[in-house]
Amino acid sequence: MDDVSRGVNYYKLSTAARERREGDIAIQKRALELLQEKFGEAILTAQTMRDDITVTIGPDAIKDMLVFLRDCEELKYNFLSSLTGIDYLRYDIPQEWGEIRFGVVYNLLSLDNHANFAVRVVVPEGQPVPSIYDLWRTADWQEREAYDLLGIEFAGHPDLRQLFLYDDFEGEHPQRKDYPLKGKGERDRSWLKIQKAARGES
Repeated sequence: MDDVSRGVNYYKLSTAARERREGDIAIQKRALELLQEKFGEAILTAQTMRDDITVTIGPDAIKDMLVFLRDCEELKYNFLSSLTGIDYLRYDIPQEWGEIRFGVVYNLLSLDNHANFAVRVVVPEGQPVPSIYDLWRTADWQEREAYDLLGIEFAGHPDLRQLFLYDDFEGEHPQRKDYPLKGKGERDRSWLKIQKAARGES
C-alpha cells in the first residue's frame, strides 16, 4: 500500500488510530468478499479510493444488500451515517452502470467494529429508489432532501414531501445539473410575494 492510496493524513494518526483504521480497512474488504459471494452479478462495480470501498448496484437489490450488511454478525453495519443523492448528468458514466441519471450513496457505519462502508444505487431518470425508512429512521429526512433538491423518488417513504424548499416554490429541483445557476426567476417572484404580503396586498 503506497502513500498515495493511504492518504497523507494517515501518517498523522496516533498508533491506536492507525490500528483502528487498519481494522476498518480489513472489515471493508471482508464485507466486499461476502457481498460478492451473496449478490454476485447484482454488483455493477466495486471501487476503492484510499482504501475505502464503494459498491455500486441497481435498485432491485439495494434493500436486500443493506439488510445483509446490517444484520450480518461478522460485519454489523448497524448505523446509516448519511444518505446522499447525486445527479450524474455530464459525468462519464461507467459502461457497467447502463443508462442512468441519478445515484444515491448510503454511507454505513459499524458501531461495534468502528468500520465504514459505502453502497451506491444508480437509476435512470424517473425510476424510484426503494425507501429504507423501515431499516433506518435516519433515512427519513435524508430521503426527503434528495427528493426535494434532486427529484429522486423513494418508493415506500411514508411522508415524501418538500423539506428545504418552500411550499409555493415555482422552480423544479435546484440541485440538478441542468438547473440554471441563477435559477428560473423564482427568487425574484418570491421576493415580490414577500413584499406584497408585507404591504397587505394579495
